[in-house]
Amino acid sequence: MTPTRSSWPRGRTGSPTRKKRLRRATKTRNPRRSDPPDAVTGKPARETPQRRCIVSGASGETARLIRFVLDPARVVTPDVEEKLPGRGAWLSAERKTFEGLGRKNPFPRAFREEANLPEDLAGLTERLLRRRCLNLLGLANGAGLVTAGFEKVADKAGKGEAAVMIVAADGGGTARERAARLAGPAPLIGLFGREELSLALGRENVVHAAVASGRLADMFLRETERLSLISGSPVDW
Repeated sequence: MTPTRSSWPRGRTGSPTRKKRLRRATKTRNPRRSDPPDAVTGKPARETPQRRCIVSGASGETARLIRFVLDPARVVTPDVEEKLPGRGAWLSAERKTFEGLGRKNPFPRAFREEANLPEDLAGLTERLLRRRCLNLLGLANGAGLVTAGFEKVADKAGKGEAAVMIVAADGGGTARERAARLAGPAPLIGLFGREELSLALGRENVVHAAVASGRLADMFLRETERLSLISGSPVDW
């Protein structure tokens, strides 16, 4: 006699509880891999924001671009902290990107509405970036991450505890040479004068300073790179 196949759906086999345990064990044995976090954003590297420069059309990481928004009067405004509300447009932080804006304004097309350029947009952006850098340095100082004074900085550098070295731009050739010898592999920043550094750190006549590693040091480095690009000044003096 030929066996007949049942028309009833085949029932599930095995314990549901056991299957759940097996799934959990598999996840534990094979954890999902993720990219290491970006030093500045804290997000995985693959999630680092990419934006397009409205002048060159080239895409890149926001660490080398600057965001702009429209204020209520429809004037283009730099958003160096990338927090202002509204539609944003991005420009490369390089100085040459700003040089042709007076001849051809790309912002109306980017914003799809009237967008007026302020006088000396490059100068305004540079001043805002400079202020942001010094504010970050002040925050790092308040968190106990900044050391000032050559002897103290030399001690930190000797122990490998200086993630960022700073020398005053108007400190003179000798101060720069001494800072360069101390810095070693640490980046050396020479974009700020003694008066600026002294005001940011609440101390007198600051020529040499060092910042310990951490998120604030990473943010400070990011902003000094953008400041260097728009000012046209080398970051190390």
